[in-house]
Amino acid sequence: MPRRKVIRPDIAINRIKGALADSGKTIGELEEHFGVAHSTVSYWVNNKIQPDVYTFYAIAEWLDIDIKDLFHSTKDKKHAAKKP
Repeated sequence: MPRRKVIRPDIAINRIKGALADSGKTIGELEEHFGVAHSTVSYWVNNKIQPDVYTFYAIAEWLDIDIKDLFHSTKDKKHAAKKP
């Protein structure tokens, strides 16, 4: 049986927190708009867990940005290190 690839928890994958700041919206507004618990959104913005792809899409639409703007570039090595 092939080995399952483990996702590296030390990489900051999303930039939801930055996208919220760029748009002038708050974590509270995100929670309210999507009806998601504060703890869940906290995990998202701190890269502890990742939303599913459909949620990323909905967040991008809500923020009126391209979905790719919710992710750190794989070419940007400063985010490959331990999350801040």
